[in-house]
Amino acid sequence: MVMKRATRWFIVLLAVSLPIGVQADPNPYGIFAAARAHWEDQRYPRNIDYAVVVRVNDGGIKTNHYATDYDARTNVVYVEPVSSEERAHPHYVRGEFNFGVMGQPIGKPDPPADWLGVPILAPNYSFGIARYTPPQQLTDKQLIAIIRREYPNPRPSPTSTPSSGLTIIGDVTAVHQHYEMRYLGTDPYAGGTAYHLGLRPLDDPGKYRLRELWIDTKTDATLKLVSAGNFVDGPEPGIQWTVTFKEIDGVQYIDTETADAPLNFYGRHFARATISFEQLTAPAHTSLLHPIFAPQAAEALLVEPEI
Repeated sequence: MVMKRATRWFIVLLAVSLPIGVQADPNPYGIFAAARAHWEDQRYPRNIDYAVVVRVNDGGIKTNHYATDYDARTNVVYVEPVSSEERAHPHYVRGEFNFGVMGQPIGKPDPPADWLGVPILAPNYSFGIARYTPPQQLTDKQLIAIIRREYPNPRPSPTSTPSSGLTIIGDVTAVHQHYEMRYLGTDPYAGGTAYHLGLRPLDDPGKYRLRELWIDTKTDATLKLVSAGNFVDGPEPGIQWTVTFKEIDGVQYIDTETADAPLNFYGRHFARATISFEQLTAPAHTSLLHPIFAPQAAEALLVEPEI
């Protein structure tokens, strides 16, 4: 009888101690999983034409525009390696040995005409949030399986059980192995609201570069992220960049990539550097016939790592 009373008092005390009307914070791993599912649901046009625009400030604003095509079937970037500015005003590099005294070179070689290198950048790169899935013709059975998997629980958590398949749980588990995630609150963003996540890599911080994410609370689209490093080589690859995204015709693309600190490249100091994706169109056929085979050294190329 004594033990029964003690149990009842314990239940009463526990009920009184719980806050009333307080809800737990959203699960950051579930938010990330929804953002990944949103990326994987994107269906891009077969061909995308666009301009990669590089803007730097070294005492004045300088700009390079690169005509670029993207083939969504093969996930391959085609780029014209000579910017429109260079075509309009050709720059002839003198080199170190064009002028000298008694065989000794004087001065420095001319810097390259490409302010940050030739950009070989896809407009739908997700910075490791999701792997790109090329478009393909689905059978009715495959389409039904996708609908059943995605529709009942669009925001799964690591502990949820999807109605069919283990694809989403596998993705969340894989992410969990590489990042510790924190829910940092809900922030106003572009007239709406965004979940703000903080990420800490548990291994290989050079590969797992995400540090902050802003995810749309209604659509699960990635609105902004902070990456601890950008590009394979190029100017100061370990520096932090802030990336914003935009939606065109219901599909998600990169908008801008902005360096969060000054850059040094080929002896030049840039107080600010931004890369943007502009003039996106979807032609029936690609206008650039061959992938880039750049004669420049690796330091003169801007390429994102495969994750």
